[in-house]
Amino acid sequence: MLRIAIPLLLVSCLVDTGTCFGQVEKKPSQNASKPDEKTRAGCGQSYCAETTREPKPGSPVVPPKANQVFHDPEFGSRLIRVTDDSGIDGKLTGMSFGANSSAEINEWGKFDPSLGSSGGYYFYVMTGGGGSVLFTMDAATMKVTPHCDSLPVCRLPSGGSFSYVDPHIVYGHFGSNSTIDSYDVVKGKQSTIYDFSKCPHLPNDLSGYPGAISNSGDDSKFSAYAGGKGQGGGSQVTYYDRTTGRCYWYDTGSGRVGGSEMPATDVKAGILAPPAAPRLKSAAGSLPAGDYYVRLTANTRRPTGPGETLPSPEEHIRLTSSGGIEVDAPEIRVHRDDSWAGDTPGFS
Repeated sequence: MLRIAIPLLLVSCLVDTGTCFGQVEKKPSQNASKPDEKTRAGCGQSYCAETTREPKPGSPVVPPKANQVFHDPEFGSRLIRVTDDSGIDGKLTGMSFGANSSAEINEWGKFDPSLGSSGGYYFYVMTGGGGSVLFTMDAATMKVTPHCDSLPVCRLPSGGSFSYVDPHIVYGHFGSNSTIDSYDVVKGKQSTIYDFSKCPHLPNDLSGYPGAISNSGDDSKFSAYAGGKGQGGGSQVTYYDRTTGRCYWYDTGSGRVGGSEMPATDVKAGILAPPAAPRLKSAAGSLPAGDYYVRLTANTRRPTGPGETLPSPEEHIRLTSSGGIEVDAPEIRVHRDDSWAGDTPGFS
């Protein structure tokens, strides 16, 4: 479902990724009233988020010391500063630190009841140069402690994705760009699960940009992307099933797929037909009463270049009172050789 908070939205979705982009276009005949600038969602509760569109300056905050709990001046949430310019455990002095920028990465381990008096979590922060430093956090006091152990210079060579099953295991490219490796935070032990360079018929080596590894909820399946000389230049998408021992790959540059017991095969290009009109229904929200109009388009990436469908028929909905709009995206079908195939990209 897509919750719309604007009078007219042209939604454009990438078939390969399921990502939607919105482009605002106001209907010439529409004279919607301006939202109440005083509207705030959740006021009266312990957490109150600002929902107006007016820019507001942030409150000045004196940087606290590392491992000191403080309260966010806008929302009152408890926060803790993990690092500062003194480094970590006497190492990495003057290094910059930050969060992993890959949205698919799980930087926090599962809750571990054995940590602290009330349990806690393992997590990591990224360092300049691409390494990562592991920490523990007490769930009650929020106190953080670096977990260096036998790691060279207190850090793993790259970021990773924590297991959704075992709070002590994190997966990543710790051995080489082509391997899926696991690291046991408690035992300080690194193991290789699979080397993608052994995947049958892999068209190119994986020595370029290493990308990131994603793991399934049961730690049985892994996906990765790699190759190219730098970030954004790779074309290899790889997949490994731990239970069957099979791997598969997709080269987005050539449009070919292959893998275990599967010859390299060209992906046949298709033509996306314009989507059907979206299905609209009212929902909770803060839109003012009025008439709203929605169209959809779909984007796809093929070896021959990107494309976009014509927009769907326009759909109209009238809100008789303030509220919101939910858009139920229709199925998109691919036209191949004068026949229709039911390819259904994800909308969000």
